[in-house]
Amino acid sequence: MAEKRNAFRALHREDCFILPNPRDVGSARMMEHMGSSALASTSPGYSWSRGGPENGVGRDDVLAHLESLVLATDLPVNADSESGFAHDLEEVAANVRRAVNVGLAGLSSEDVWADNGSGFYDTATSVERIRTAPCRPPTTPPSRCYARASPSLRWRTVSGRFEVSMSVP
Repeated sequence: MAEKRNAFRALHREDCFILPNPRDVGSARMMEHMGSSALASTSPGYSWSRGGPENGVGRDDVLAHLESLVLATDLPVNADSESGFAHDLEEVAANVRRAVNVGLAGLSSEDVWADNGSGFYDTATSVERIRTAPCRPPTTPPSRCYARASPSLRWRTVSGRFEVSMSVP
């Protein structure tokens, strides 16, 4: 575990790296074989591979899936932890501990509401949710925790090419 976390930290000191998103153990092993240096889980990809909608998998299933990815390869794994699978800060912290304990090297958390993703936490609440995240297991190097803002994206065509217009709610 320590080696994976240290390798993931080292990648962040380099210029740039790509985190491919395996949807299952088979695609994780394929990405390792193809030379990836780390992996990042995809919550919609995992849910879709099970025939469900985006956000259609619960916390315990996601944790089991993340653990299977961690155990399947020698690569560090960063997890999409949705919005921590909870509104309450203590529950978010407990869920982060659960995720770190499956061996993740990194963890990202979104600012969308935990129940159905139909809205966004305000900035102060989002910051407090990240501050609450205990990314340091007691006996190993720390995992990296990230906050991810989810701006509204609108696609438009300008002069025959696509551009993205962003507005943060």
